[in-house]
Amino acid sequence: MLEQEDYSFLLSHGNSDLPAADPATLNRLRIKLESSESHEITVFMTQLIAQIGGRQALNILAPEVRKTTEPRTRAAMVETMAAAGLTGNVFRDLCSFLLADPDGRVRQSAIA
Repeated sequence: MLEQEDYSFLLSHGNSDLPAADPATLNRLRIKLESSESHEITVFMTQLIAQIGGRQALNILAPEVRKTTEPRTRAAMVETMAAAGLTGNVFRDLCSFLLADPDGRVRQSAIA
């Protein structure tokens, strides 16, 4: 299913008892996120990784948020991560970093 870029099965497992996706799945999603040039794909990959990534999600997503150049994408990524319930020092540090962002949408997302 990953070969065909059918990620719907991952979302169906988002609320299951599985603690996290296997490393190979996370790696494929990370590569797709890193190579994305589309706001929509970037936010969708962020959602998938945040929901199934377990403890590894923040290690994948935080650097991507920091290097994303489009403000609306940075804001949407942070909002998606927060909605998925990601917490911890990495997320707090990311939000603190984003409080100095030049774009108001990003700062607002970091505050929320």
